[in-house]
Amino acid sequence: MPKRRTARVAITRPVEIQGPHGISHGTLCDFSPSGARVCRTEVKVHCGMRLTLRFSLPDRMEPIELKQAVVSWVGTHEFGIGFPKPSRELQARFETVYELLLDAQTADTNNRVISLRLS
Repeated sequence: MPKRRTARVAITRPVEIQGPHGISHGTLCDFSPSGARVCRTEVKVHCGMRLTLRFSLPDRMEPIELKQAVVSWVGTHEFGIGFPKPSRELQARFETVYELLLDAQTADTNNRVISLRLS
């Protein structure tokens, strides 16, 4: 398994997975700007396989579609996925959401409000 570039943050978001055998569903269980872990899925994948993912992040409802995402590791009912190089706008969005989630998960949350609304 290749070493990941950044730590991942916990997230629970439904994901639609499109592969050569049709469409399946799962859950994004953790996230970083460069990839994610997909869990609670029955889809059969292998390392190096390319998939299309559709999911939304907490900042907006409309789904993101990532084509050519690459499976990096496979476990029981879960797998790691590396994201293809996104547009600058999408990369900035990934980084903003990631930083806010990381801050929310690692900081003292007493009396804190974390907003995922982007300007």
